[in-house]
Amino acid sequence: MAYCYCIGRGEVKIVMAMYGYDCIFIWDSVGNIFGVSRWLWLGGQSVAAARGSLELSHRLSSETQSMTLTMVEIPEQKLYDGNRFPAVTSPTPTPTSAPAAAAAATPRLTETIQANKQYIQDQLRKSGAVLFRGFPVNTASDFNDVVEAFGYEENPYVGTAPRTKIVGRVFTANEAPPDVKIPFHHEMALYPEYPSKLLFFCEVEPVSGGETPIVLSHIVYERMKNKHPQFVQKLEDHGLIYTKIIGHHDDPSSAIGRGWKATFATEDKNIVEQRVSKEGFRLEWLEDGGVKTIKGPILGIKCDSSTGQRKTWFNSIVIAYTEWKGDARNDPEKVVTFGDGSPLAADIIYDCQKILEVESVAIPWRKGDVLLLDNLAILHSRNPCTTPRRVLAALCKDGDSMALTMVEIPEQKLYDGNRFPAVISPTPTPAAAATPRLTETIQANKQYIQDQLLKSGTVLFRGFPVNTASDFNDVVEALGYEENPYVGTAPRTRIVGRVFTANEAPPDHKIPFHHEMVLVSVTLCFHFYVKLKAELGNKPSTVVSYEVSFQYPEFPSKLLFFCEIEPVSGGETPIVLSHIVYERMKDKHPQFVQKLEEHGLIYTKVLGQDYDPSSAMGRGWKSTFGTEDKNIADQRAAKLGYVLEWLDDGVKTIRGPIPGIKCDSSTRQRKVWFNNIMAVYLGWKDDARNSDPEKALAFGDGSPLAADVIYDCQKILEDESVAIPWRKGDVLLLDNMAVLLKSHIYSLLYFGYKSVTTVYVTNY
Repeated sequence: MAYCYCIGRGEVKIVMAMYGYDCIFIWDSVGNIFGVSRWLWLGGQSVAAARGSLELSHRLSSETQSMTLTMVEIPEQKLYDGNRFPAVTSPTPTPTSAPAAAAAATPRLTETIQANKQYIQDQLRKSGAVLFRGFPVNTASDFNDVVEAFGYEENPYVGTAPRTKIVGRVFTANEAPPDVKIPFHHEMALYPEYPSKLLFFCEVEPVSGGETPIVLSHIVYERMKNKHPQFVQKLEDHGLIYTKIIGHHDDPSSAIGRGWKATFATEDKNIVEQRVSKEGFRLEWLEDGGVKTIKGPILGIKCDSSTGQRKTWFNSIVIAYTEWKGDARNDPEKVVTFGDGSPLAADIIYDCQKILEVESVAIPWRKGDVLLLDNLAILHSRNPCTTPRRVLAALCKDGDSMALTMVEIPEQKLYDGNRFPAVISPTPTPAAAATPRLTETIQANKQYIQDQLLKSGTVLFRGFPVNTASDFNDVVEALGYEENPYVGTAPRTRIVGRVFTANEAPPDHKIPFHHEMVLVSVTLCFHFYVKLKAELGNKPSTVVSYEVSFQYPEFPSKLLFFCEIEPVSGGETPIVLSHIVYERMKDKHPQFVQKLEEHGLIYTKVLGQDYDPSSAMGRGWKSTFGTEDKNIADQRAAKLGYVLEWLDDGVKTIRGPIPGIKCDSSTRQRKVWFNNIMAVYLGWKDDARNSDPEKALAFGDGSPLAADVIYDCQKILEDESVAIPWRKGDVLLLDNMAVLLKSHIYSLLYFGYKSVTTVYVTNY
């Protein structure tokens, strides 16, 4: 990504550029361009510290080069975890000064969405909500075009709120009386098929009021857990039961006034019973012609869709207690209970209502506004208003291509509501239909696959026709990532294109858990000249010279494995979520982990001159550094962050101190067990040159690591790991920052690659 920051009166601009390398360029008002690392200090203030007060403009993404939108700030926004909530985008100002010409040149929102889908998706993942303001969206038909431009599938509405279809996929938001406040809720939270995305459009802005307040659901969960831990624990343990009475006919005076005939789109009670059973409801028919619906116990807490890690307040407690009681048919103490049947404390529910109001953002609607919400991350409501007001809505779900299906296998584990690993197979087709190629499936479902990888850290593709190394290379190319060259001592042979053998160690050799190429980084040196133009008086511009040296990691961000020949037995590639290992180690050995975080690690390894086929790290220094010249080897090692000490029969490589704990690439929030402790203690000692683990590995201050703690870590890795037997044609995609892996087999093909967007310069 490249972003533009404006400082002061716009005389100096700072742009985050160089894609994933996070450097900053500076240019003055006449266009002279300069550069500086983001960690340098300007006038005593770090750029990183100043970013929060700067205006951010999207200028370029790795997918597109659209110049059609700008991130703007509005007074109502709040700041959470460094992200503005909601994100607000507007058309990039056009150079023309004529109002009519400027209006004509304003890009259509449909075109902007199509050109910036990945960027918008990133903003939605960070903020949970994106408001599009200032685009020419004037009618319900225009809004329907916007909905279609996103490419989401339609999610049919099921519920008791009165709504009318306007055009295409567009409905009225809620036809309750304008003086009625609709409490905070997740849309269709009681139904198994709730929409993942909501879109709202302001066709007629209200005279006053009528905002659609929004609040981050994970913030509500955190506040409630801090204030009422026992209530939240019981909610997590038992879930909720909802009981609602629906009348025979529609009641326009109620926000939940749809009768059961309109709600279930039939007058046949038998059909109603069939439909609700699919949604998990039970029915009790009443003498007055109405019906009592009972749902539950169901979860009251879920995990958000962006990372699968943050818990969200995904329930209808407040709306049931405060709105359903406004409907004469429903008693608030009976409409919602804990899953064990016990009542909810009213004072706690009203505390929750206060938290929702305090943490919410209410932005006055403007004509043409379009609001995109992640329904699993955001609760929304409606304030009373002075009419006229017309806000329309569309309910959407993430489209799953008909070419793939998420499946369950016995070996999977469940973490934070996500199956690990995610397993994808071709959607069953008629016998005569051909199974889709994995390359085509990837190209049609890139974002969906990326979302699954983000949630689970690993995706296994099973049942696709991938038969040869050449087929596998095509799969690698289809994903569209750049190649990451292999640097290390494991023996590997190129097969075809970007495909290598996984490891040529003997098949009976067990390779311990590790992240791939943990120890590799590259040193960069830059010379920058920064010109800062004085804003006051006639003072001359200041020119500052910087020389910057820093390292960025060169380990692959993603790994792909392919089983060309499945083993007779064994040979699995066990995997484990690295943040789970970190959490368990921190709980069991807090002092060890604290020292690891404070001091990092120093690795010392002896390499022979030539290849040793009996060792899993048997590449000699000549093949490792790609030269027989010791001076060239010294230069290349220095660029990779190593110090070399030459021996009579080889070379000692020293690396560190380097971090042993990092933050994962998906959120930068979870800490991960990103080190080679196990590989050194259990793998290197099998190599005759590195048989003493106390010499091969130490804390950054030189002190040794306790062996008993390391073996405890080995037990944790084994306990938490998943080992899925390979089948011919399997392709396994891993996030190398999120997942540790171990033992390979010689017939398993390997490929490691990096994505520009996940290369960091802040790790060392």
